Amino acid sequence: MSRLLAPRRADSVRKSAGLYLAAALLVSGCATTSPYHLGENAERAQDYDRAVVEYTKAVHANPEDRTAKLALDRARLRSSQEHFFRGRRFAASQRYEDALMEFQVASELNPGSADIDAALRDARLRFVAAASPERVRLGTVASSQPFDRSAAMLMMLATIARAEGSDAARR
Repeated sequence: MSRLLAPRRADSVRKSAGLYLAAALLVSGCATTSPYHLGENAERAQDYDRAVVEYTKAVHANPEDRTAKLALDRARLRSSQEHFFRGRRFAASQRYEDALMEFQVASELNPGSADIDAALRDARLRFVAAASPERVRLGTVASSQPFDRSAAMLMMLATIARAEGSDAARR
């Protein structure tokens, strides 16, 4: 009778070992959802704002990782281009407040761009002119309004929140 139990016990041990191995593989597979890999996935999906967030996390976790730094720079550039073009579309349709927000985000992501700076200055002037034409006529509007970093960051966070909401809706 004990001989009959031995093969069953061995099968049970094998099955348990197999389950533990499968669980270990699943857990290690989840480790590939590191910020860097999430950034790659976002970049492939052309969600550059999300890629910037994830690559930033990856760089903070490992500041010496040159690959993550290069990926972050690439995502920041693509995201800034996306916001810049969106801002140009808004400006062309005379939606200056929306254009101003997009240009501010683009400027935050790519502060050295002369094109973005020029578009931001122009959008500020047009926004103020549309809001109060008499102030512009009297010359009381300065050509460079203070840059509102908090508004730019709020815009970027809102974009990310919308992306997370659409991701949750797809699941």
